Parts: sequence; C-alpha cells; structure tokens
Amino acid sequence: MAGLAANLLVSILVSRLLGPEKAGHLVMAMVGPNVLALVGTLGLPAAVSHFLSRRPDDARRIAASALAWSLACGAALAGAYLAALPWVAPAAGVALPLAALAAAVIPLEILIQTTMAVCQGRQAFGRRMAILLSYRWLYAALAAGAVALGHRDPTAIVAASVAAYLLADVAALVTAVRLARGAAREGEDAGDGGREVPSERGGLLRAMAAYGWRAHVSAVLMLLLLRADVYLVRWFTGDAAEVGFYSRGAQVAEVVLYFLLAVENVLFPRMSGLPPSEIPAAAAALCRRGLLAGLALAVAFEAASHWLIVVPFGEAFAPSIAPLRILLPGVLAVGFARMLFAVFYAQERPWAPAVVTAVALALVTGLDLALIPRWGIQGAAAASLAGYALAAVASLAWFARRNGMRARDFLIPRREDLVALRSMR
Repeated sequence: MAGLAANLLVSILVSRLLGPEKAGHLVMAMVGPNVLALVGTLGLPAAVSHFLSRRPDDARRIAASALAWSLACGAALAGAYLAALPWVAPAAGVALPLAALAAAVIPLEILIQTTMAVCQGRQAFGRRMAILLSYRWLYAALAAGAVALGHRDPTAIVAASVAAYLLADVAALVTAVRLARGAAREGEDAGDGGREVPSERGGLLRAMAAYGWRAHVSAVLMLLLLRADVYLVRWFTGDAAEVGFYSRGAQVAEVVLYFLLAVENVLFPRMSGLPPSEIPAAAAALCRRGLLAGLALAVAFEAASHWLIVVPFGEAFAPSIAPLRILLPGVLAVGFARMLFAVFYAQERPWAPAVVTAVALALVTGLDLALIPRWGIQGAAAASLAGYALAAVASLAWFARRNGMRARDFLIPRREDLVALRSMR
C-alpha cells in the first residue's frame, strides 16, 4: 500500500501538470513494456518462491539459476521490442523516442520480480517490501525532481522510472544474494526434508521451468485481463485523453486490488509449506479475512469516489469518477480470485487459474467490443466488472468442489476472523 501511494503521487503530478492527453500517452508508452516484462519472466518468480519454500538447502543454486535466466530473457525481449518499435509505436499512438526509452523497463522489471520472489520464498516479507518501496519512492522522488526542474513531459517521467529501476535492482540483487546464502546455511543445518530437486544446474532450471511456465500462463492472461481494455479504449475512441481518464479511475480502484494482492503474496509461500490436508481450511480463513477487509475498503472508496478523483487529480479528471465507481466491486472480485489462484499454485494445480482467466478475458474482450463504441470508458469499466466477477465465481466454485468445501467457507466471516482483523491494529 505504501508503494501504491508513491505511484499515486506520480500520477497526481502527471495528471495536474501534463493534463489528460499527455497522461494518456504516458500510460500507452508504459503498458507494452510492463506486459512484455511479465511475459519475459517465464514464470520463474513463482517457481523460485515455490522451490525455496520446499528446499532451502538449494537456495544458492535456485537463486543463481533464476537470476541468470532473468537477465538473459530480459535482454533478448528488450532487443526484440526495440526492433518492432517502428511498427508498434505508431499503432499505440506513442512517439518513437518515448517508446524506445520505455523499453529499458523490460529487463529491469524482470530482474526485480525475480529478486522479490527470493524474498517471498524465504517469507522475508519485510525485505520484499523494502525492495518494492525502494523502487516506488525513488520513482516518485525522481519524477518530482524532473517536474520541479521544468521537464514537464512524458519522456522525463519515463526516464525517472528507468533510473529508479536501476537503483532498486542493485539493492534487490544484494538482498537476494544474502538471503540465498542464509537459506543455504539453514538448510544444511536442518538437513534435507523437502522434495527432491535435480542436483545439476541444468536439471534444476528445467524443473523450475516445468513448474513456472504452467503458472505463467495464467499470470500473463491475468495481466491482459487487467490491462487489455486500455488498448481497446484507445483503439475505439482514438483519444489519448480518454485513456487518461480511464486509467486514473482504474488506478484508484486498484488500491483495493493491491490490498488483496498483499494477502496473495502471503498465501502462496505459506500454503506451499503446509501439508496438503491443511491447505483448504487455512486458505479459507485467510481468504475470508482478506475479502472482509477489502470489502470495507471498497465501500469506503465508493462513498468517497468523487473526492478521490477531483481532489488529487483535479476537476479536469471528473470523467474518471464513473468508471471508478463501476470498477470498485470488480477489483474486489478479481482480488478474491487472485487469492484463490495462489492456493491453486501451492497445490501445484496451475491450470485451473489459467482456464478461469482465459474465459474471463474472452468475456471482457467481447463485451469491450460491444460496449466501448457506444458507452466509451463506462462501457469498458462495465465489461471489466463482468469479467472480474466471472473469474471470482468460477475460481471459488472450482476450488470448493475439488476440496470438498462450501462457498460459504470462503465468503461468510466468522468471529475469529473479526478478532484476527482487530488484532492487526
């Protein structure tokens, strides 16, 4: 949430000083590299977190293999993106120099995701948060500095992002190496109690890739589910300002999603380390608590939606209020689905999230094609709401049926849930 606050600070600066149209250009420049960065991870962050939870004695090899592969994939993908820019940039309505600068985000984002996965696998959530915050707040500080010096254009904001990534990646690499060394020492002292992992580096990488790519399919589909509507809004409206309006409404709504993603980040390594028989009940308890807290936040945002847009971004962004109100229940639903996806991954059943996300993405795309030409950004928000709700219902039905549970086990809060949430104060 603190990292999200830094992102919002940058968005407020951009919105007030650049206006809706330039804000839209910035969004279009960054969406492509962010999507490609997720594609380029090839599921290794999920594999790193999963394997480290089970085999801390192999931490050095796991981390070294993943980091080397991340650097190679990031460099190759960035090169391919730069080669395709003469065709991609005009289609996205982005100036070629701005799009080329944003390409640097691809390898840097891949590397930071892999290093944070080392922290997550070791359940070092404080260090993971420190890495994330180092990037977010560096970005905010550098962007504010650029604006203060008079560089009020999207290129300066992208340059600030690239510089923040470079500095944060250095800190992340140091942290990941230290954690891997400490985990290896702990594993040697405790003995080998986890699943067998191939001893050869190539065999280890193959085992990680075999696990990671299956989880990766649903991760890529999920990012498309969350971001494809931005491209469709640009395509159908032909107006960068409309992209700016829609992206600001979505960004505020996604505060609720970020809250639930924090629960997801805890669920995955915790569930991976539990005996299979204990996973369903433990997952249900954490999902109930995450959903209850997220619901309270969504209701508060719905009531204050006008002020959440007009006060930080200005009256010029008033058209963002309507999509924000529509998206709030949707992000609550997709956040709940993401929590269940984390449990599927821990059970080594990644195809269920992939199937659910693919169906939801198909629904959102079809509804976008039908609703955006007539209703604009409000139609895009309604399409996303329907797809997100489908993802939540389908994932809950699938998980509950497979594990012999009832839907109410995940939805209806209990007294112990309220006690647990009160204890967080």
